[in-house]
Amino acid sequence: MSMDDRALLPRQLEEERAARKKAEDLLEEKVRELTLANQLLQRYLDSVPCMVVALDTRACISMINRAGCALLGQPESALLGQAWFEHCLPQPGGKSVLLPCFLQLVGGDGQAREALSEYPVVDGDGQQRLMAWHTAMLTNAAGRIVGTLSSGEEITERKLAEVAIAESRNLLLKIIDTVPARVFWKDTDLRFLGCNRRFAEDAGMQNPDELIGKDDYQMVWAEQADHYRADDREVMAAGAPRLF
Repeated sequence: MSMDDRALLPRQLEEERAARKKAEDLLEEKVRELTLANQLLQRYLDSVPCMVVALDTRACISMINRAGCALLGQPESALLGQAWFEHCLPQPGGKSVLLPCFLQLVGGDGQAREALSEYPVVDGDGQQRLMAWHTAMLTNAAGRIVGTLSSGEEITERKLAEVAIAESRNLLLKIIDTVPARVFWKDTDLRFLGCNRRFAEDAGMQNPDELIGKDDYQMVWAEQADHYRADDREVMAAGAPRLF
């Protein structure tokens, strides 16, 4: 090493230290920005009333919001890292049925998403809560799937109400089918929405469902259709039933 090189060495070392310090400061600033962004994101997710949960490609919980912790009855510290489909879902379906669907989804099979659109979780009291799920894929800078982000809305009461309505409707239809009168109902365009079996038989049909969507002009009494439709309009205008 020449004398000139030795003279330049302290300056080069100082420049390297300055460059390293600048890079470290920049890294610290980026870390602070990322930390702040994560804190803001967590605050936002905690303000959302529905459950939000992120899973990695092994189906382990990497993030869960406050609403999710409350519904599951467990603190965040007890949930992070847990196997979602084994720890938070009723068994054996969670592990044997839904976990394989999830692994197919993160493996690139988009058709598996449908199987994961509605399934239950187990709450803090050990009760099943049926949830409707909306899932988005999480990817890295290279576009590779690294996990999922799902929001879940509880629909237990809605499903119970739907079942109750369906049961009530079926019971009503059975009652209507047993009465000796001919019963039918129409929409405001005077198209048939349904009828009992006696009315369907009079119309020359084997099943009441065959009548749905038709109007009087398509029935065996088409020549009297105008008269019947006028009666129907009077009933609708009066808002009261009429026996014929």
